[in-house]
Amino acid sequence: MLESQDRPEWKASRLTDMVKVTYEAIRSSKDPHRRPPTTQTEQRWIEALPPFPKAWGKRRYLPLFAHLGLLLSYKRSRYEHIVVDEAQDVSELEWEIIQAHNAGGRWTIVGDLNQRRRLDINHLDWHELAKRLHILPDAQLFQPEVVERGYRSTQPILDFANRLLPPSENQPCSLQTDGPEPSVIRASTPGKRDLRAVGEASRLLDSYPGGTAAIITTDPDAIDKLLLGKGWRRTDTAVGAGDWAREGRRLAVRTPDSARGVEFDGVVVVEPRYFVRQEKFAGTLYTRLTRANRELVVVHSKPLPEPLRQR
Repeated sequence: MLESQDRPEWKASRLTDMVKVTYEAIRSSKDPHRRPPTTQTEQRWIEALPPFPKAWGKRRYLPLFAHLGLLLSYKRSRYEHIVVDEAQDVSELEWEIIQAHNAGGRWTIVGDLNQRRRLDINHLDWHELAKRLHILPDAQLFQPEVVERGYRSTQPILDFANRLLPPSENQPCSLQTDGPEPSVIRASTPGKRDLRAVGEASRLLDSYPGGTAAIITTDPDAIDKLLLGKGWRRTDTAVGAGDWAREGRRLAVRTPDSARGVEFDGVVVVEPRYFVRQEKFAGTLYTRLTRANRELVVVHSKPLPEPLRQR
């Protein structure tokens, strides 16, 4: 048996090969070390696993591959302190994998549960998560730091987006107290909706010279075609990015996913109904409405989610 100082360095390609072999053994039920499935759900999940080349790189299987890599590595990466951002979107299995690397048991966890994008996140509050991760012996002593001041959006934009959240939620006040009220524009057809969205984005660029503007939509292809027909030209080749330019002005077209973590002076959100997977789960829409620093426009042809309807 090799002592730790004699162990060879494991290359990523070697570890990938080991993960592949183990994954295929699980699929074919030939792994002698794997316990038999205890439920029909587990058995169906295993039977539904695709071949390794199709599964490799897909997000839904990344936690499984990461866990296999962790188990198969002779030398695990161990850390004294781990920082987790966007913690509201970390799944149960992902927390298990991250925790396995945290030898020191010290954490910095940053997130907003109101911005959850996924329905499979089980922890509903930070106290429950702290107890799960054994951050403190008594989770009742855990006091998360709550942001009381917002820095990105104006107060009118925050007030509009906060309609999507439970009344009991303690929402931050913005340091930007002034700004135009969000505009809500109804179009009779999807075609007219998209045309109006492009027009509003152009207006925002005129209103904030030298600033930035974006259209956030679940159907970027339709917007792209309109921009191309109006003389805009792509400035990037990244899938899902959608940066356009015309006469010295720049415009971004983003999907709900590619709009994460970015902000603009002006934002046009197209068809909010398509952002909401359930009436009580509006994290994706809430987050996209607050991408705007100065001005927000909502353009729709379908009924708005109930909280956003005119009051």
